[in-house]
Amino acid sequence: MQCLIFYHCHCLDESEQGTIYVDLLKNVEKYTGYKGESSARVWRSIYLENLDTTTCKEKRLFYRLISGLQTSISLQLCYNHLLSGFLPKENVWGPSVEEFVRRFHPALVPEALGRLRNLFLAYVVEMRAIAKAAPYLMQQAFYTGDAATDTRTRSMVLDFLSDIDAVFDESQLFHEPGKEILDLKEEFRLRFLNITRIMDCVGCDKCRMWGKLQIQGIGTALKILFNNNLFNKSRCCFAQTQPNAQLKRSEIVSLFNGFAK
Repeated sequence: MQCLIFYHCHCLDESEQGTIYVDLLKNVEKYTGYKGESSARVWRSIYLENLDTTTCKEKRLFYRLISGLQTSISLQLCYNHLLSGFLPKENVWGPSVEEFVRRFHPALVPEALGRLRNLFLAYVVEMRAIAKAAPYLMQQAFYTGDAATDTRTRSMVLDFLSDIDAVFDESQLFHEPGKEILDLKEEFRLRFLNITRIMDCVGCDKCRMWGKLQIQGIGTALKILFNNNLFNKSRCCFAQTQPNAQLKRSEIVSLFNGFAK
């Protein structure tokens, strides 16, 4: 049986020189003032180079997931918006109803409701991936450099995984055998890689980091969902015969943080 592993996003080797670790809790996603033509050009390139709305259900899913990603980012900017202006020494951040209305009121943005539905789709797809990989994730160790934090983190993750439900059925996608499906999976893989490279053009460091983290989260979800033969249900883990199918730590971090958005 032929098999194509989804390596959707380029994952950096943590042993590489120059690797920078970022505390995501201290660098939350929020409005930074990055906007205008530079930002618009990045999204325009992502849609024009990688997305279409054809009748193919797999490609429609891909389009809706990326639309959901963009909606998630926009909502975060509304939720953590700069309310005080950039000049005060102590900036005030918080939810901005005005910004939310500007971006999502149907009277102003007719596509807004569709974009919010796409956000919900991205949410349930990542939820389904986490539920499917839960037995594997439950076996993972957590190393933060602090034993008490490790214990607390593991306990919280186990509690979360024990309660999560599967609400998305991926069985109707990529289910037809043959070269056409393998080619489609390869096309998806290349599109994800292209999107991560386009994200490198984002001029704001924090925006770029969160954008790439969220796209990797979606890529990781699809890697879990559409590689059924790599998931060894009898052992409750990814098949040991396919070591490259194991999830990297950066992929797990991206999946959980993307889902949290």
